[in-house]
Amino acid sequence: MLRPTKRQCLPTISYQTLTELTEKSSEYIITKMLEVNFRLEEFLQDNRIQERYDWMYSMTILLEKITYCNESRGRIVEIFEQIFDTCYLKGVYDEIGKLDLETKQIRFKFIQSFLQIFKTILEMIPHSFDGLRSIFERIVYTISEHSSESAVCMKK
Repeated sequence: MLRPTKRQCLPTISYQTLTELTEKSSEYIITKMLEVNFRLEEFLQDNRIQERYDWMYSMTILLEKITYCNESRGRIVEIFEQIFDTCYLKGVYDEIGKLDLETKQIRFKFIQSFLQIFKTILEMIPHSFDGLRSIFERIVYTISEHSSESAVCMKK
């Protein structure tokens, strides 16, 4: 008879897990994300976090919140080191170029939140720029394209 491994006993990752954490303190979020049961790497590699804006935005809110926790630098680095080459970053890249479905505008709040994460990652892991370069370039392109369109509309 086969015994279940520890991995099989862990709860499945869910959107509810993300949303429940958004109301918690940054220190609590850091502690939870680093627990084995939270399975941060699985969240970051889950296709749903790449394909569904609600999942991605919730993760972005959590990651942004922890950037303001100055006492936990080492633990924040431990979290941020896991985000490179993930479905999460692929989703961020794709989402930056999209307009909000309701307002038909760039998702400035999302971009602003990700830029805070980006800034903190570069401060804590200076050699990480290459892993984020394409997202940064996409942000610059999207904002400059939007600015150009706004200028054309104003001239009319």
